[in-house]
Amino acid sequence: MALETITGFITTYARTATTLPGLRLFFVPTGNAVQGDHLFVTQRVQATISNASTGAFTVNLEASDTLYGVPDGSLRYYPRIEWLDSANNSIGMDFVQWQMRVPVGGGTLEDILDAPTNSDALYFSAAPTYADLLVDVGNLSPGTDVYWTAAPEGEINYFEAA
Repeated sequence: MALETITGFITTYARTATTLPGLRLFFVPTGNAVQGDHLFVTQRVQATISNASTGAFTVNLEASDTLYGVPDGSLRYYPRIEWLDSANNSIGMDFVQWQMRVPVGGGTLEDILDAPTNSDALYFSAAPTYADLLVDVGNLSPGTDVYWTAAPEGEINYFEAA
């Protein structure tokens, strides 16, 4: 399958290009995965900063929901920002705390943050009585899980946002 292109800008909080020397942006996969006859390792993928004056970048990544063998059903990536001095010595690093999914078709950084979870993933118990069923509801805020609780016989079942 083809790689998906993601675009965005890496800037200061004033929305200006950073003046840090040797700025590098990486996307690090959260685990190993399989697609066809490819076994993927967790090696980081470097983005191309195409315009230093605006901070514009592009990166080509595998779509999250096309990969198999991922524990929760959808591979995620997290960004890591590094900068080097003129002698290529590390002078700083940002470890971004949030993760993202890459949708089929790619898109902008904003698209990644709003990408839904794998629509093919449904987790349930073999004996659903009294079990919590994790159901993916794509219109909720990112990171919100919804559980269907199998109520006792005669009771009304309900949805509960966690």
